[in-house]
Amino acid sequence: MKTICNLVVFGLVLAASNIVLRCDAARFKVERTGGKMVEYYRNHPMGNGNNYFSKAVIVIHGTNRNADEYYDTVNDARTDIGDSRTLVFAPKFQTYADNPGSDELYWSSGGWKKGYKS
Repeated sequence: MKTICNLVVFGLVLAASNIVLRCDAARFKVERTGGKMVEYYRNHPMGNGNNYFSKAVIVIHGTNRNADEYYDTVNDARTDIGDSRTLVFAPKFQTYADNPGSDELYWSSGGWKKGYKS
């Protein structure tokens, strides 16, 4: 069963391992860029401390920059094995072709793969 992050706000307890949490895309601010943002996907809202999770998986997408699909694959696998204590985080490294907003970071077509600055 897929649900959205808003249910967490209303008291959904993720103790049942058969629940797949799909959060909508969110963004985080990169301070040394004048506050530019990077989009990401996650299975728990970020920003608040949480002692429930015992490990984290950071998912890096491929050439097509489809972070949402990579996130879904890893999060579904986490759920399939009954692991409710792993945080899944998948940033999206946009290029100019993705039409980023004026407040979003983006890279050259191959630059994000090599760690170039945005």
